[in-house]
Amino acid sequence: MNYLRKVDFDAYERRGYEAQYLYNGESAIVIGSNVPVGAAAPPHHIHPVDQLYYVIEGEMQLQLGGDRHVAGADTLVYIPAGTPHAFAVKTQTARVLNFYVPAALDLEIAMLGTPATSTTLPPPGAQRPPTAEQEHAFTQRVHDLATQTMSAQPDLLGQYRDDDAAHPNMP
Repeated sequence: MNYLRKVDFDAYERRGYEAQYLYNGESAIVIGSNVPVGAAAPPHHIHPVDQLYYVIEGEMQLQLGGDRHVAGADTLVYIPAGTPHAFAVKTQTARVLNFYVPAALDLEIAMLGTPATSTTLPPPGAQRPPTAEQEHAFTQRVHDLATQTMSAQPDLLGQYRDDDAAHPNMP
């Protein structure tokens, strides 16, 4: 059993939103993420499970329900299941641990990500964007599972969003 898992945020070139599964089990999912300035989650999305962010480095602007918050390094953000939320990165980058409890939200990365073929760094260009077919299949699957909905809450973080920097496939 591998009880300790090294997180190496500097092991790969910064190319936008990046995520690394640290644990993916029945009870929880833990993802280490590098998120560049201007990247943001879709406004007012809702998960059917609790989500927590632990900000290791950088700063995130958050919308939780109708309230706006700032989370800096060494901050734990708790987002109860069903809470409309979003984030936008305000600093050059943010290093964040994402926890989903219980596990249920690995579908997007599994369906749209580029699988690793080894434990070494891939060559430049190895990460490929999802195909239109993958995106359609993912959209249909999310719809079928009803795992995420959007609320009618106003977007309090629009000023921090950079649509060109935001990764369209981030979890």
